[in-house]
Formats: sequence, structure tokens, C-alpha cells
Amino acid sequence: MCGDDPYILTGDFNVDQKNEIYSIIMDSGMLQDAFHAAKHRMAETGSMNYFKPDFNTDCRIDHVFLSPGFKVHDYGLLTYSFWTPVEVTEEMQAAIDAGQEGVVVHQQRMISDHYPVSVCVELPRLRAPQDWAQYARYEEKNKGVQKPKVVFIGDSITHSCNWVAWLKYIVNTRYAYLPEVEFLNFGIAGDSCWNVKHRLEWDVLPHKFDRAFIMLGMNDCPARIWGSENPSESEIQRRSSRVMSYTRYMTNIISRLEKSGVEVVLLTPSPFDEYSKDLNAENFLGRNERGIASYAEAIRTLAREHSLSFVEFHRPITEILKKNSDLKMCGRDRVHPRQNGSICMAALVADAMGIAEHEANKISIDVLDRTGHRISNLPNGGFRFLCDNKILPFPVSSVSSFSRMEKSIESIRKLKSEFLSVKNLSAGNWTLKADGNVIGTFSDEELSKGIDMSYCNTPSQVAAAEAKKAMDKWRDKVVALRNIIMTRQVLRIQKADPYDVEKAMPILDKWLKTGQGKGQDDYFGPIFENFRKMSGREEELRIEVEKAGHEFFARCKGVAYEIEIVPAK
Repeated sequence: MCGDDPYILTGDFNVDQKNEIYSIIMDSGMLQDAFHAAKHRMAETGSMNYFKPDFNTDCRIDHVFLSPGFKVHDYGLLTYSFWTPVEVTEEMQAAIDAGQEGVVVHQQRMISDHYPVSVCVELPRLRAPQDWAQYARYEEKNKGVQKPKVVFIGDSITHSCNWVAWLKYIVNTRYAYLPEVEFLNFGIAGDSCWNVKHRLEWDVLPHKFDRAFIMLGMNDCPARIWGSENPSESEIQRRSSRVMSYTRYMTNIISRLEKSGVEVVLLTPSPFDEYSKDLNAENFLGRNERGIASYAEAIRTLAREHSLSFVEFHRPITEILKKNSDLKMCGRDRVHPRQNGSICMAALVADAMGIAEHEANKISIDVLDRTGHRISNLPNGGFRFLCDNKILPFPVSSVSSFSRMEKSIESIRKLKSEFLSVKNLSAGNWTLKADGNVIGTFSDEELSKGIDMSYCNTPSQVAAAEAKKAMDKWRDKVVALRNIIMTRQVLRIQKADPYDVEKAMPILDKWLKTGQGKGQDDYFGPIFENFRKMSGREEELRIEVEKAGHEFFARCKGVAYEIEIVPAK
């Protein structure tokens, strides 16, 4: 209809949702009805009223149709009306003078014989500020266009860069044919909202970027004040005060980012694992169900009040922790996600932003009707064709528990992107080869139904494993850089010069022995020693991060390989 551009078709169609014309529009596959696509609907009635306030119908004849790329947040009918005075008769006046109730002196009127239709929609924009479709169309002319940048602000869960790295893998592979999206990590271990509020100016805002993802809350939520199911008045006040401070600081952070022209996406905090039984760390019952849950609700409220996008971590991951403890989503400290938890977080963001729904590699071959495919007959009764994957699949072979995770988590199931079906094969078993290497034997029925190639040792999976290695290298470089920035923040809080290394080291040693770092030598000791060695080389390290990011992106393009299907011996 409009090429690659998004489009909206709206108006008074004079046909409702039961009409044949409506069915033709919906069956075209080119449009979606905002009414059905909306996450939230208000006033789910018909859109016409015949100027009668009490008229009710389910006939919607005013429609908002959108191309498939749109996400619809809200749909509503605005049932506006107004009141006009009526002529007061002598009888009415007498009744009013006598104090009689129920005398109607105003009449309700409608502004139109149709209710206005209001929808709130959003295009998936993680890949934007520029029009990527136009970039792809006019690549040579747009080589000078600045790459889109997104940043991630948070505490140690972000600082460790695990879930951020997996999200970058998903984005890289889904949009490998478009300009690279640059990911900047602004997580610092131990940070609360208060810390982030004070480091925005020197750590975050000097960098120019388009979108900021913010996840904070774990360090804002004291572990020991949420245990009681029946808290005292003072405990209630203490809890409320903490959440109010969190909300106030988050509001400050949001406002300053928005004033800088940044689009803000809020993330509810990932949960504290108070459910697993085999972890070494002390368990603080109530910290998640009552504590982190309160901070998550504050994020939802802020997202509504500021009309911001938000991604829900807390509820879905809490449910997984309760029902699928065998997946081991959190580490032994009950706070930091393991690989499974990090993948889940990345998948939830990708799902919420519409990235995971990007068209997967689905190849369907019919050996009798070969339209659209070059299929060669082999002397042994088999067939050969090219599998040209546009999307590099998720590195399932590198994640031992992926099969268990996809059974429990819908967002993770969407990450897989390599499927093959072959129809009208002769009855029997067939051997599948990829670039000459056997990857499995399947029946004609299995191949006709379709097989999930994600678990086969295909050239795509080999390339995906290499891409993961590049991802790990990039993540390690990012963490090394953030460790230096974290050390500078410790020095700033101690009111020391963060760039005078000779004076800084004794202050850091003292902080480890008597300050907030007491008892954490194993974690901070090597970081501070590396700070001593690397201080002054931050720009060099930033270049290494950028270079590793480019190498990672270059590894994420889909691969083509030859498939042979031959009768099994």
C-alpha cells in the first residue's frame, strides 16, 4: 500500500465490525484494527449514538486501521456530552419553589451523533531516530547518518552487562542489514536512585544518545524492613518514606533526561529471589513480595503519569522463580541474574519493543510444487536447495538450559528463528545434511510438519556460537570501562580527586577497610588495582569497547548454506 512506510487508515466507514467490507479489510493482512490490537480499552461500546445520550449499541462504524508495525497502547471512545438549560414552565418553577427534588432544568446533549475515537499508538523505535527503511533504500546517500544510540542506566545488574549483552545480540541479529545500534552502559554496582541522580551530569548526559532504559530499585529497597506481614505504624511509615524518596529521585532523573531530548523507557526492577531453597545467601522473606513489588508499582505509576514506555521485569520473572526454580534464574546472592535470568530479561525487552516478533527464518519447500525455490534433484533420489537465512539464530547450542526455558517462557520461545518444512516427500526416513554434514534423520511426516533447526548443528548455529564469543568479548570490555567509572564515583563520594591516582589509592584502601566497602575486598580489590593501572587510559578503553562492538555486530549477519535431503540408509 505504502511500500515500507507505516500507514494509518481511519474514518467513518458506515460499516461495523460484522460487515463483509470490514472482513475484507481485516483479511487483507495489511491492516490491524486498533480496537483489537490495544492493550487497554475504555468504553467498549459502539461508536454512534444518534444524538441520544442513553442510546447503546455494539456497532463500531468509526475505525482506526494501522499497518502491522504499530503497537497500540490504548483505545477509547470519548463519550463526551454537555448540558443546556431547558425552558422552566410555571409548574416546574412551583415545584422548585416548594423544594421538590428531581426537577430537571438542564438537558444532556451530545456533541456529535458519533463518539470520538481516541487511540495511543507507537512504532517500534529502538532502531530509530532516523528512518531505517529509507537508510536501507538509499544506503550510499546516507552513509554519513549518525548511528542510533541507546543507553542503559542502573546498578550492578546493569553494570555486569549480562542482560544488556544478550539484548544487543538480539538487536544485532534482527537488524544486521541496517546501521548498528550502539549500546552504552551506564550501570554502576551498588547504585541507588540517589547515586544516579548525582552522577547524571558527569557520567551520563555528556554523551549524546536517543533512548535511555532505566532499571533501579534493588539497592533502594532495604532488605530488613519488609519482613513483617503485620508491620507496626513506624515500619509502615519507614517503608512508605523509602518508596516516596525512590519516586522523587526517579522523577528527577526522568525529567532531566527528557529535557535533554532523550526518550525514556522504564524497567520494573528484577526480583529478589526469596523462593529458591539451595542458595547460600541469607534470605529476606518479604523483600520481593512486599519490598521490590512496591518499587515496581512505583515505576508503573511513573510510566503512566509521564506517558512513558515501560518493560515489566518484576511480575513475569517472579512467577518463573516461583514455578520453575530448576531454571536457576538468580545467582547465589539471590540478587544478580545468572545466564538464564539475563536471557529472560533481554527477551522481555525485545518482546515489549516488538523486536522478537521480527520475521524469522522459515523455509517451506514443496518437492512437487517448486515455485519460488531452486531445488535440484540428486541421483540418489534426494533433493538439494539453498537455505539463505537473513537472521542469525539465537545461539541455542551455547545455552544448555534453553530447551527448558522456552517451554516456560513465551518471550524466549520467540527468539528462535530457524525452521524448515519439506512437503510431499516419499514415505520413509530422510537424512538432512547442511553443507555436506549430517545434522539429523527425520521421517517424511516430521519434515512435512516442520522441524526446529535451532537444535541442529547447522552452519547458522556454528556462526551463532562465534557471535556469542564476540558478544562476551564486548561485554568484558564494557565492564572493565565501567569498573573505572565506578571507582571514580567512590572517590567523588569520598570528596577526593577522582583523577589523582597517587592520592586516590590510600583513600580507596581506607574505604575498603572502614567504609562501605568493608568486607568486600574480593570484589573491589582487583577493580581498584586495575584502576591504578588503567587510569588515564579511559579513552583508549572506550575505543576498544567501540571496536569490540563493531566486531560483534559484524558477526551477527545471517549465513547461507546448502541443504541436502536424501533417503536414509
